[in-house]
Amino acid sequence: MEEIDNVVIQTHNLTSIFNVCKDSLLNQNMNAICAAPGYGKTTALVSFQRQFPENVVMIKVFASMSPSLFYSSIYNELASQKYDNKLPLYIAIKRAANLFVNQGKNMLLLIDEATKFNHNFFQHLQDFRDLTRGNTGIVIAGGDYFRTKFEKWSIKAENGMPEFYSRINAWQNLNPPTFDEIVAIIRAHDIHDNGFEKNCREVKDFRELKNIIDKYRLIKEKQTKENLRMVSS
Repeated sequence: MEEIDNVVIQTHNLTSIFNVCKDSLLNQNMNAICAAPGYGKTTALVSFQRQFPENVVMIKVFASMSPSLFYSSIYNELASQKYDNKLPLYIAIKRAANLFVNQGKNMLLLIDEATKFNHNFFQHLQDFRDLTRGNTGIVIAGGDYFRTKFEKWSIKAENGMPEFYSRINAWQNLNPPTFDEIVAIIRAHDIHDNGFEKNCREVKDFRELKNIIDKYRLIKEKQTKENLRMVSS
């Protein structure tokens, strides 16, 4: 899935992610998305959040982010005042949960790059889930090894993991781009070159495709400037 000048190109992955997010938003389900890098996961999640800005809070996880900072980030997305992330974790979770509940409408929490957290984070997330179950769905998105990681935690009976794993309603795996999607994205960049399209047939992900397109356009731009220089000299 690719975004070009704020226009989102429709792909199978985009449709799949939107369906997962809609299910969580409407039915308060907790769903998970697994995707290899470059499959359009983050762009699709951001696009969904833009469509429902009053109902969706999206947090991207960083390796240096502590659980307290995570919940303070949630709080800051909805509250007018900034939250002290030095308060105890339980209070951070409860205050963030109360904000969701007090919205008085269906809400959705999107957690991107969740595989950067260890199993203890998901044990705390279960507390947030229990406090907001009446009006809030959750979508957890991570790498293509996300489910395998959860299964290992569950088998080892890491703290609370079997219970948390069993509460995930559905797992959605994303796929590499099809050739039709590759062609659609190339043409959306105003490139109409059959040879170039054929050379991109084996592209493995949307990020790789964007890099190839950027390189192609840069070469064409240089060629155009060189031709103009030769004509005007």
